[in-house]
Amino acid sequence: MADRKAGKQGKDRQGTRQRAAAAAAARAAAVKPLKAAPKEPLPKRMAKFFADVRLEMSKVIWPARPELVGSTVVVVVTVTFFTVYIGAMDFVFARLLQVFLDTVGG
Repeated sequence: MADRKAGKQGKDRQGTRQRAAAAAAARAAAVKPLKAAPKEPLPKRMAKFFADVRLEMSKVIWPARPELVGSTVVVVVTVTFFTVYIGAMDFVFARLLQVFLDTVGG
């Protein structure tokens, strides 16, 4: 009886595989390649692009003048600080290298 059950399960699996393969083939046959839509002329596409840009820019929340000035000050101070710091480190390392080369005899 166990042999019959095993035989029946084997047939069921085979049938399932065949049905799955048939379904996959049907899906593959049903899929059609997409055709590209005809391209609009360049001036029309440019006009649409700029209209979209205008629409998106109207959605932007612009900062108030005090907020803008405050952010600008922070940026200028930060850039100045790092410029001075990196310049000073460059100067120090250049002097150290010069002293080292003078000592070694280079």
